[in-house]
Amino acid sequence: MVYEAAWSPNGKRFAYVTIPIMSRLAVENHEEIYVMNTDGTERTRLTDIPGYDHWPPTWSPDGTRIAFTSDGTEDNGEIYVMNSDGTGLTKLTGANLLMKCATHSRRNAERNPKALTVSR
Repeated sequence: MVYEAAWSPNGKRFAYVTIPIMSRLAVENHEEIYVMNTDGTERTRLTDIPGYDHWPPTWSPDGTRIAFTSDGTEDNGEIYVMNSDGTGLTKLTGANLLMKCATHSRRNAERNPKALTVSR
């Protein structure tokens, strides 16, 4: 099953989330991010992060990077970014930072009701 498909900016590839076959057989059920050409060729697994919920993949405007969230094994909703070929995986947040961001967003929303606040 494919979840959260996202087209690359040039429309030639898309990133998506699925549960790898081996995980389905082992009943581990952890999701991973893949990319594929729109013609179905060059399917490549980009992530190998333990845990569940690696989504939604979001392309950078120039198509060179992909950002996503992952609950990992601690269910703490981290934000990651990587190159569009899966290299250079970097965790951008820590659980404490996300709590601070949520508090900051809530305060901004109270001050400016028209502000857009995104949370998961």
